[in-house]
Amino acid sequence: MSSHAPTPSTADELGGPAARLQAFWQERTHADDSIEPSGDLLENVPVDEGALEAAPRGVADAPPSPVLVRLRALERYRQRQREQLDAEQVEDAATRGGLEAMPAAAEAFDAAVNRWSPMGPVYIQNGQAGTRPAVSGRTAGIAVAPGGYRLYAATANGGVWRSENEGRTWQSLMDAFDLNPTAHRADSLACGAIALAAGDWAGQDIIYVGTGEGFATVENYFGVGPVVSSDGGLNWDREASDPPLEGGGFYALAVDPVRVRRVVAATNRGLYLREPDGAGGFIWRRRESGSFTAVVAAYRGGRTSFFAARRGGPIYFSNDGASWAPMNQNFPTDDVSRISLAVQPHNPNVVYALISRSNGNLRGLFRFDADGQGWREVLNAPSDLLNGQGWYDLAMAVAPNNVNQVYVGGQSILSDGVQPHVSDGSWSAAIFRVDITQDAQGQYVAANTYLGGAVHSDVHALVFAPGSSDKLWVGCDGGVFFCQKPTLNPSGLAAGETYFAGNTGLATLTMNYLGQHAHTDAVLFCGTQDNGGLRYTGEQAWTLSSLGDCGYVVVNWLNPYHVLLGYTYRQVNVSFDGGNTVQIGRASVFGIDSDEQRNESFFYPPLAGVSYTPTVPTPPIGSPLAAAGSGLATPLARLALHSQRRQGARSAQWRSARLPLPRRIAFTREPKMAASIALTASSATTGCAHRCCPCRKRALSPALPSTRPMPTPFM
Repeated sequence: MSSHAPTPSTADELGGPAARLQAFWQERTHADDSIEPSGDLLENVPVDEGALEAAPRGVADAPPSPVLVRLRALERYRQRQREQLDAEQVEDAATRGGLEAMPAAAEAFDAAVNRWSPMGPVYIQNGQAGTRPAVSGRTAGIAVAPGGYRLYAATANGGVWRSENEGRTWQSLMDAFDLNPTAHRADSLACGAIALAAGDWAGQDIIYVGTGEGFATVENYFGVGPVVSSDGGLNWDREASDPPLEGGGFYALAVDPVRVRRVVAATNRGLYLREPDGAGGFIWRRRESGSFTAVVAAYRGGRTSFFAARRGGPIYFSNDGASWAPMNQNFPTDDVSRISLAVQPHNPNVVYALISRSNGNLRGLFRFDADGQGWREVLNAPSDLLNGQGWYDLAMAVAPNNVNQVYVGGQSILSDGVQPHVSDGSWSAAIFRVDITQDAQGQYVAANTYLGGAVHSDVHALVFAPGSSDKLWVGCDGGVFFCQKPTLNPSGLAAGETYFAGNTGLATLTMNYLGQHAHTDAVLFCGTQDNGGLRYTGEQAWTLSSLGDCGYVVVNWLNPYHVLLGYTYRQVNVSFDGGNTVQIGRASVFGIDSDEQRNESFFYPPLAGVSYTPTVPTPPIGSPLAAAGSGLATPLARLALHSQRRQGARSAQWRSARLPLPRRIAFTREPKMAASIALTASSATTGCAHRCCPCRKRALSPALPSTRPMPTPFM
């Protein structure tokens, strides 16, 4: 637990979420105030001896690890809970029915004991990028205080976290913030944007958070509207909005550098301004309709300038956030979709716009100068920046000390950790430093330097420390990364020397589905959004098993070394060594993975294993091991997977056996086979069955990056 947790002396002064946070901290760090911090904490606490016996050899004799200390403290905490609840139930039983009711009350309590303990993952070892860094979950936004040491990360589904040391350690700030949304697919911990009015220390920071991400796809949640903390994240308040923003999403927030209570929000429901509500509080009122994908602010000469981008254009300007005027001069009008903006905080005279096309590719980089010439395109912008995902990842920042130096972030590029477009490299972030000059005709021209080899792909935020061009933070699908030398040429540096992966303890992974062996609890996998299939290692740091995305996981109950890890749409990864490597990669369940077939499938289609049947320990070769389907209410399909040894090689391939399927379907084996499967199609009317039979082992190709479905923009 962070050293910045509330001190015990303030317990009686706190209320609401702060009180719950205080209790949470005290109960876990002061298990028993009657015991001095000594060996008693380790020696006098009941511990699961079976767990110790199962530990690696030498662990029991070694000094206790922080994990073991925490687990023992948790056991002490649970013991106190049991004693307290037991006393309460005895008193209640005596009140209701006398002593004869006491045994029943005690028995009921035993069934309700909370026996949960944390397993992780607090981060992923050997994550996806050229240098195999530690990674965490999707980070939508980052806010940095002056000096660059204190920063806040707004995560896709884990709330807001704070670091006091450039991202080397983290503290969760929203454990006590839990609302019950009424809107569809809304979540109070889903963050789309963050902005900071920094104080002298963390307790004076004002944090603005836009809950919910603005883009609409299978991977994100919408939010509960804007939430604000005036004490560095200790307490949070949801503020009203008109029209309501619950069930909507945020792209960006911009704070007035002088009037820090005035904030403008770019959301998928319009452009909102935070203003006094006349009753001592604040309300966010819509000032422009439509979907706005960016907003920035700059201050000079006693005046604040706001700039905002509507999806499809144009760019708007305002001095107060209430009245807006378009900046149409020479701005492109054809094939314009999502737009990102960047400006130096002290220089409103130069504004940059990074524009994606309707197909998700790069439309161009444009620059506005306050010289009367309007918008001009910057030629030679990196064309491989977005790769069809401009609607999802589109980030930009201007160097605080050089208005002609812009940093842009997008999807992914194969890299060895330093150089881009390395055929045997790993999918890494598309991040470029763009140095801009003017040619003899006055045309802006870009010189691009690749910087993303050590960073996870899909970039959502690029943020400098205020006033410093030497401290750049990246928020991406793999968490938070800190670039320590963004102005240098990375080709002269060793792989990984440019970036620090700030993900240790940032437990924010977007987990999909668990897959566990039927009778071996140590064999456990989980699918994650854009962080692959993960394998439990016995520690809270899990390890990467399959690349890209992963939805469902099935472990063969007969042989736990045989693992199916669902990829996206109709593709499945297969491993025959317990998930250490994927021997058969991206085998399409239904044959060709066409766009039409993708439209008939969930992004993470269901994948289910057969029933555990210990009475048939050796099923015959060719017995089905798993079943799966598209999961949509369009023509549905199911399959059975077969696997066998052939001349020492394991192999698998999907084959089609087309059969009509009713609304409710079931696969039943013959008695000689190992088990049966029963699956339900919730609203399918027709479909076909497929099965996978033994075949030649297919050659592996480099894993492809995730290709997400293009959403329908909220207008």
